[in-house]
Amino acid sequence: MTASQRKMSAQDLLRFQMCDDPQVSPDGHEVAWVRTWVDPAENRYHAEICITAVGSGATRRLETGAGSATHPRWSPDGEADRLHQR
Repeated sequence: MTASQRKMSAQDLLRFQMCDDPQVSPDGHEVAWVRTWVDPAENRYHAEICITAVGSGATRRLETGAGSATHPRWSPDGEADRLHQR
């Protein structure tokens, strides 16, 4: 191991963020997914739904309010602006 390298610590693991449950929109232009991370101060996980444009990679977060949002699903009628959460 060189002087600039170090072993991974438990604190490093707490900084990881996860991307889960990707759902491609009916028109194929966007992907809804769940971003999850640990909040060590609160000793809990947080999750929010994000939407990423396939062409540009631009990502926006959906307002989730208090708590955590998971399992995004696009509307079965093909309306890309309607996303169902459960």
